[in-house]
Amino acid sequence: MRLESGLLLMASVLLAAPFANAQGAPQKSFAECVPDPAPYLALDWRNFDQGAKPDSDGGLRKEWGWRDISKKPGCTAATAELMERWSKQHASELNPSLRNWMTFHTAQLWAASGNRARAIPMIESTYRTDDKPEWTAYLDATLAFLRNDRPGLLAARERLLALPQPADWAKTQAAYRAAGQEMKWPQNIEAVDQLVACFGHTYPQGTPDGDCKP
Repeated sequence: MRLESGLLLMASVLLAAPFANAQGAPQKSFAECVPDPAPYLALDWRNFDQGAKPDSDGGLRKEWGWRDISKKPGCTAATAELMERWSKQHASELNPSLRNWMTFHTAQLWAASGNRARAIPMIESTYRTDDKPEWTAYLDATLAFLRNDRPGLLAARERLLALPQPADWAKTQAAYRAAGQEMKWPQNIEAVDQLVACFGHTYPQGTPDGDCKP
């Protein structure tokens, strides 16, 4: 997937976090998690999807947009539903790359909630002919994890590791670092390693519903 420069901060999968088992933690209703969706649906893309900034007094991150909801235990599925509603309402404002990006993020959250049946076709729909090989390998690894295909997951990891580092990687890495994120080559290898470590459990997305760490 080709990403705009504004996506640098989120260009890798969110740091994996808690979850309990392959079925996911019990989920609350949408109304419990998002009593008033209107303020979220009114946000532009940068605030809804990229709503994070350094805290002025401690280096912590303040979050808003869908990430504000995703931090609440039991609200992973509700966050995915909120993202679907937002994407539908703002579809005309998004270029194909951003629509794909939102679809992938939404699928991650459905998977983290335990709803693999909803996540898998969404991720399948995000493949593009102009995707970079490292992104394709990451998508392949993600789908293999969700399909309980360990050989496929390991094969995708090997393909990712075999990719040569781009000649301009140092420049790209510096751009990530300037945005506050340290990025290793190959991109998303840490996320794929977490999929391997967490195989057989719920998809490890950044939600407060459980725990699995390599």
